[in-house]
Amino acid sequence: MALESGGGVWAFSGMVSASDLRLQGCGAEEDGGGMYLLHASARLLRTNIEGCAAGRSGDGDGDGGGLAVHGGTLTASEVRVVRCSSVRDGGGMHIGSGALVVLTASLVQECQVYLVRGRGSAVFVDRAGALELANSSILRCHSRLYGTAYVEGSLTLSHGSELADCDGHDMGLSGSSEDSRRGGVLWIRHGGVARLLRSRVADNRVYDLSAPKTFFAVASVDAGARLEVFHSLFENNSITSVTDDGAAAVYVHSGGELLAVGMDVELACGATRNPAIDMDGGPEEGADAPPSLSPEAAAFADYHGVIGPISRPATQPAPPAVRLFALRAWVTLACEVRRSAAQVEALVLRGQRPARCDADPAVCAPLAICSDEAVVGGGGLTAPSCSCEPPNVPASGAPDRGLAAVLPEFGCLTPRFASDVTVLDRAGTGVPHIVMELTKTSENERATRSLLLHVGGTQEATLRWSVDPASVPSYLRVAPLTGTLGATDRHANFLNVSADSAGMREELEPLLTTLNVTVDVGGRVRDTVLLPIYTIIATTASAATSMWGLPQPDGRCVPREAEGGPLVVAVGETVATEFTSCDFEAIEVAHPVPSLRTERSTAYSPRRFRVVMWEDAGDAHDVPLEYKERGIYAAGVAPSRTGDFTLHLYLDDDPCGCEPDSLQKGRSPDALSTTPCATLAVRAVCPEGLVGTADRGCGCPVGFEARGATCVPHLTLLLILCAACSVGLLLLLGLCVCARRSVHHRRLALAAAARERR
Repeated sequence: MALESGGGVWAFSGMVSASDLRLQGCGAEEDGGGMYLLHASARLLRTNIEGCAAGRSGDGDGDGGGLAVHGGTLTASEVRVVRCSSVRDGGGMHIGSGALVVLTASLVQECQVYLVRGRGSAVFVDRAGALELANSSILRCHSRLYGTAYVEGSLTLSHGSELADCDGHDMGLSGSSEDSRRGGVLWIRHGGVARLLRSRVADNRVYDLSAPKTFFAVASVDAGARLEVFHSLFENNSITSVTDDGAAAVYVHSGGELLAVGMDVELACGATRNPAIDMDGGPEEGADAPPSLSPEAAAFADYHGVIGPISRPATQPAPPAVRLFALRAWVTLACEVRRSAAQVEALVLRGQRPARCDADPAVCAPLAICSDEAVVGGGGLTAPSCSCEPPNVPASGAPDRGLAAVLPEFGCLTPRFASDVTVLDRAGTGVPHIVMELTKTSENERATRSLLLHVGGTQEATLRWSVDPASVPSYLRVAPLTGTLGATDRHANFLNVSADSAGMREELEPLLTTLNVTVDVGGRVRDTVLLPIYTIIATTASAATSMWGLPQPDGRCVPREAEGGPLVVAVGETVATEFTSCDFEAIEVAHPVPSLRTERSTAYSPRRFRVVMWEDAGDAHDVPLEYKERGIYAAGVAPSRTGDFTLHLYLDDDPCGCEPDSLQKGRSPDALSTTPCATLAVRAVCPEGLVGTADRGCGCPVGFEARGATCVPHLTLLLILCAACSVGLLLLLGLCVCARRSVHHRRLALAAAARERR
């Protein structure tokens, strides 16, 4: 007993899920011989619907012999609809308005409709309905008049799907209605859209047995309908016609559209007259003038199989819109008769020729490269080929990546790249480099810059960036080191760069570092951004840490210990005694006072150094000084008299080298003379050859007189000394003579006495 609808399965609303389901020989009085889904959400796996029928009552109703879906969704894989039938529409499947059916690895085979005007022996897709077939087949579903696949909604065959070995007939009814003068295996009507994506239409046959001015084809596109052929093959399709009207592959009627990109046409061996692609040349001759039915009445009459003079609307549709790209054609290699390129071209296309790149610069999508390529090898007929050449890339969202270069709503995109870097708090203006200003006064300062990365190019792809850690110096903090920008983000806060003056040594020139930022788009390195960052350290001198002597090699100010005694300076000489200007962290300052490097350092900077030399007696005088380099000064110590002195160093009247709590700012140098700060002992001595005098001066020794800058012996004293020396010498000689004579006389006396004793 046949049910009213859904001979095997009936579902209304809700969720339906089934696998390994077998429906065989089911029937329904109206719709869905095997399965009927009404506003349901269904999932099927490995479902076999075989020998099912819809509309057995014989009253002319009955749609969807195997499957009828009205509203809702059906997602299925490995579905077989075999040898099913319906009285009216959709011998295999009927996809109603508002329904979406997605089938993968499925089959519709040997299905049929019984009414002469039954629509779609394999599938019927109603307005606002959609059927998507991937890696699926429609095989051997023959039609009497209204096609194997009848589409008023949307039909997509993709990923290796095929429509093959089907017959389309016109039943010799030419003239009974306008509809009987057109049609085919795939018939697209009333605003319907059919899309072939990497699929195959092969071995189909159309039989046109009517009088002249009938226009049949394997794929027929009516006014307001559209056929899209993307990288698909029309192979060994044929038309048998009493005239040369109609086409073996595609016929486009006035108001219809054909967009073919990468369409391959293999002509059958028997092709001699009807071309593979044909189109209307204008309004059809002999068309009935309206008093016609309204479009709604005409649609109703078509639906119910009314035979009669149904004319077209009074307003004639526009000429067919045919756009052919990368079209290629050849005759199957199995043919015994070889044909020239010109003969093959005559069998490929009739009517509007493909555009040429040189004649229409806008034939391709924006930024695409256009080139004319031969349709037939060795022939003169060409079709444009569009491509997105590097570095440009196809826009996303196109039905196929290779189609973006053709479809103007997509086109080619320029690659994403890092176009600019701006500082967030600088009114969004681009900067060639980043400047960090740090001022050290009595405390450290921290500076942070938030950087915006701006992206150029029209490509929509995730951008990834990373900072090479090796390019980040120790005095900078960069976070984060990696990140991403969304596919549509044109700019983003990508880096925070900060620096702290703590422990930093002032340099005469700004510190320069270059961050190495790598920009990756789509897994490919697009840019290496070199981001210069200048860091300016502006320090002010500190009295507490400024010191006598030179800094260490690393710039640290470490006061030197006394080295065995005071600084010895000869009276009358000048000795350059060095001292160093240091910041509050006891690090050398690289400039003379005052600091003029930044506005803040200028405001806080002391104005001058002062060196005062104190005597034990309490007298003091200023010592001249001069700036040498990198915060090093030299004081010219030149004592005017002998004695012990003490050098004091002041910075704006603050004694240097004191602990901070010992500073007595505002007091006069006299009052600071007893402050326990670092000092430098000086001992003034007389130059070599001079001796101290009673007034702490230096003079010549006794017997010397000053002659110029030297001491020379006194002349009078020298003469007296010489005379005294001469007299003394004479006396010495006299004594020597007397002594000699005395010795001689003694020897003679002794000799005489010796003789007497003998």
